[in-house]
Amino acid sequence: MGPVGVAPGGAKWRRPSHFEAAVADHIEDPYDALTVAIALYAAVASLGERQFDAILLHYRMGFTGPPPT
Repeated sequence: MGPVGVAPGGAKWRRPSHFEAAVADHIEDPYDALTVAIALYAAVASLGERQFDAILLHYRMGFTGPPPT
């Protein structure tokens, strides 16, 4: 943790550690993730019935195909 100080008005603050600063640079914006999810849903919804079923079975339900013989 970084050093603790007192801001005007008496509120305590501390400087972020190097680790916290590095992690903060890589945090994904939740609105960007939501936008991507909506676009992906729209793209999958526009597929034909068989393609939609294949995507649903593979990625959502974990089916990968018939068992090896």
